[in-house]
Amino acid sequence: AGEVISCDARASLTWVLDLMTQGCVHHVYVLNDSRNPVNVVSFIDVLRLLSHSFPRRGSVQLRQTM
Repeated sequence: AGEVISCDARASLTWVLDLMTQGCVHHVYVLNDSRNPVNVVSFIDVLRLLSHSFPRRGSVQLRQTM
């Protein structure tokens, strides 16, 4: 098994994303002040949060890169 990646509950989204990318993981465990796990942040959770920053109406056109 690989290393467990964790942060405290005060960690910023930027910090969590950095942990995910540097550790090549899809989940970061959130620990309380006693270092007990209280939540898990997944990559899909981050994507859902970010998706709320984009308009809901209309469609997004992606450019073909090939």
